[in-house]
Amino acid sequence: VNIPLDIIWEDEDILVVNKPGTMPVHPSRAHKTDTLANAVMYYMGSRESIHIITRLDRETSGVVLIAKNPRAAAILTEDMKTGKIKKEYIAVVNGMPQPFKETICAPIKKKDVRGISRCVSEDGKEAVTQYEVVKKADGLSLVKLFPITGRTHQLRVHMSYIGHPIYEDAMYGATQSGERTRLHCHRITFIHPITGEEITASAPIPEDFNGLV
Repeated sequence: VNIPLDIIWEDEDILVVNKPGTMPVHPSRAHKTDTLANAVMYYMGSRESIHIITRLDRETSGVVLIAKNPRAAAILTEDMKTGKIKKEYIAVVNGMPQPFKETICAPIKKKDVRGISRCVSEDGKEAVTQYEVVKKADGLSLVKLFPITGRTHQLRVHMSYIGHPIYEDAMYGATQSGERTRLHCHRITFIHPITGEEITASAPIPEDFNGLV
């Protein structure tokens, strides 16, 4: 589908884009044609499978790393598994986390076998997140989030677990007024799968973060 892409970085093997906070990554029953995958397929002009390496929830904006071919995809997928791809998020959260800088180590599992929500549980999989408070105002805080592991909904679950859910994240305890969850993948650092070069790609803070803190 011809949907404009905000391209941050590109060569013959890699595509890095800035995903809007209203766009799903993959098609589903409710979103068949308005996804990042649809847009990338059109842009690449190919019916072959695309390889989205770093996925984001629909309401999470920011950097997404995409491999253009199977070789690059295989290497980057392995780098994801071994923690070689580093990501930095920013989020607006309710309240002010204490201390201002901390590491959250709390295992995560599915809350319900049939559902998509997660929870902290002793019998869950290891999950580690580092956070740092950047700014606070009017009952909200702007925080940097660094996922050390990569569990589904990890940042959302962990911030809710410490009593500071991400703004507008109703699934994990925040009040809801029709706005999107304020979580943004701000920066990603990875090793180019072909050249071996270290690359850092950043997406600017979205306009809908303005005025919150």
